[in-house]
Amino acid sequence: YGTGGLFPIWRSPDLVHWTSVGMAFTARPAWTVQSGDWHPWAPAVVRTPAPCPGAAAPWCFVLYYAALHGTLARPRPHCVGVAVSSNPGGPFTDLGPLADGAGRPIGCGDDAGRGNIDPAPFVDADGRGYLYVSNDRRRDGSGAWILEPTISVIPLSADLLHAAGPRTPLLTGDGGWELSGGRPVVENPWMERRGSRYYLFYSGGDWRGAYGMGYATSDSPTGPFVKASENPVLRETESVRSPGGGMIIRGPAGGDWLVYHGRSGAYAQPRTLRIDPVVWNPDETVRVAGPTTGPQAPAP
Repeated sequence: YGTGGLFPIWRSPDLVHWTSVGMAFTARPAWTVQSGDWHPWAPAVVRTPAPCPGAAAPWCFVLYYAALHGTLARPRPHCVGVAVSSNPGGPFTDLGPLADGAGRPIGCGDDAGRGNIDPAPFVDADGRGYLYVSNDRRRDGSGAWILEPTISVIPLSADLLHAAGPRTPLLTGDGGWELSGGRPVVENPWMERRGSRYYLFYSGGDWRGAYGMGYATSDSPTGPFVKASENPVLRETESVRSPGGGMIIRGPAGGDWLVYHGRSGAYAQPRTLRIDPVVWNPDETVRVAGPTTGPQAPAP
């Protein structure tokens, strides 16, 4: 599921050969900006063991995505929307911005922070669901909105379609490799659990320039999280620029792979899809065997 357009969908049996399936949506969701760039960013999908609303299939594919709201007060915020389909290839039926039990659009923000992008769903071993997001701005003591990218988590209802509680901030940028234009930027969260440890992966820096990925760990999906001392675990090279925006999946042979984007040799090049192995070390640290530029050996 890719950024842009109406969210292009590609399918692969082996993570190497890909076939276009089509688009997730047939039209822009009604709540989004209806002309110009509506910022259709960072879709992510999870399958639930229950039917979609009004559907008969015994499962539901839930799509979370970021878009620019079309009617909320300026500056119009980015919001996380929710859509459903009984087919992973769509089309998806939009349900609007993620709302809480009272119908408030927490997907667009709350009193302490606004502008949510990069949604990443996670279902824990006990069946509880969480949505990790990048939050753009926080409100300071004077009531002004300050640009401070923050990774947060929102608990989800049992059907994964609504928020079940408030947003909890988890981590902000602190300089170094996370700097972008003089300010720290953290975004693109992705959660993995190994045993009793939770690994929150994230991207930092400037996606148009120097970019990379790190991770933080916790004993709980809601934190507190401690950043790894070996960050970044994915760093750009002369051959691969701006690597980041990754998520971890199981390969056909059972190994773990980081699927991410990067540029070939120069920041002006387009971002392309890439994969590299994830290595879980005995001391509970993580290593990404990349970025690479050639075929994987062994293959996924």
